[in-house]
Amino acid sequence: MQKYLTNGASLYERSEFIKMAQKVAHDIQSPLAALSVILNNCGELEEAKRLILKNAFNALKEIASNILTRYTENDHTEVQSEKRRVTLCSDFLLKVVSERKYQYQALPVRFEIDIAARAQFAFISVQPSQFGRAISNIISNAVDALKDIEYAALQIKLDAGEDTVSITVTDNGCGMPASMVERILSRTSYTSGKENGHGIGMMQVWDMVDSNQVSMSVGSQNGQGTQFLFTFARCEKAAWLADEIDVRYDDIILILDDDQLIHDAWDLRLKPLLQVSPDLLIRHEKNGEATIAYVASLSPEKKSRVHLLCDYQLINQDKDGLQVIEACQVDRKFLVTSYYQLADLQSEVLKLGIKMLPKQMALVAPMFCSQRYGRLKLNVDHIKYDSNFYNIEQRTGLYSQQNVYKFSPKSTPRFKTAGSA
Repeated sequence: MQKYLTNGASLYERSEFIKMAQKVAHDIQSPLAALSVILNNCGELEEAKRLILKNAFNALKEIASNILTRYTENDHTEVQSEKRRVTLCSDFLLKVVSERKYQYQALPVRFEIDIAARAQFAFISVQPSQFGRAISNIISNAVDALKDIEYAALQIKLDAGEDTVSITVTDNGCGMPASMVERILSRTSYTSGKENGHGIGMMQVWDMVDSNQVSMSVGSQNGQGTQFLFTFARCEKAAWLADEIDVRYDDIILILDDDQLIHDAWDLRLKPLLQVSPDLLIRHEKNGEATIAYVASLSPEKKSRVHLLCDYQLINQDKDGLQVIEACQVDRKFLVTSYYQLADLQSEVLKLGIKMLPKQMALVAPMFCSQRYGRLKLNVDHIKYDSNFYNIEQRTGLYSQQNVYKFSPKSTPRFKTAGSA
């Protein structure tokens, strides 16, 4: 951002801009503190909505913090930038898209999320807030281009190869002329006719591309739509990740979560297994203390059969999921949580030898069951699937619907792409 600020701006203008930005970042601290109190006392909200609010709050807090720490008080030189982190791309992308879908829910735009099986557990190294802002800006621009489109569709596709991870954002909107594509590729500020646009959004996209060693290409045709393609280097998977689940035919699968929706999701996965494994027992709990008491009541033989799938944040309870797991002292356990990205939590689970499964991936993580006659892989074919319903809340809801609305958008155009970082 700094390099754009110096183009065509006097030192005085730059200094005044920095003072204004620092004042905004300072003044926003009070409303952020009030929001923090509310977020810590909103247990009545379902987890999906609570998580959207928390992610939005954290994004605002990080933006304010970055402004305050970016320049020294005396010479206004850059002193630090956001660190790159190894990030589970699929879950991070789902959260960003969920926020934008919530933002634009009143508009007749269909969001389609297509995550390839080979990309479900792919990691990339990025600056998270920059990455989130860049994808959000591309989505916002796409939604703006979909005004007055009869069958407005926005597709976000995630794919991965052995060494790369790609994100494609495609809309079937009004498209852009070649001159506009050239302005983007030449990093020239533009507002694309937006009433309140400043061209900052694409600057942030280029900042993300430059800072994270990403390649970007753009393709568009007037009246057909626009496509942005981002290609990242793929990282090794994190040590804390549970990218598959193994159970035994006679397990006691103990599920602890304070959200009924998650219990419903696990039932969707495990229901077919009950038909071929009559000795399997599935027990649902919503309270941590009740879970501990149940495990304590089991005989040593039965306790050895327990496979604990445990939530981390238990609203209005004395213990969190980690404390419950430590108290239960069972051999096989997973922390199933939306808060897997917390650095302190990652360090703690590694110390305790616990694996984490991101909650959004509970319906798609490969699951196997060891039978007397061999190892059975559980597929998800029995769960009705639509690429627009790639999260637990929507997919469990879709499964229970009798009639599913089908949508047939205009065929996706073939784009001539150009440009790379």
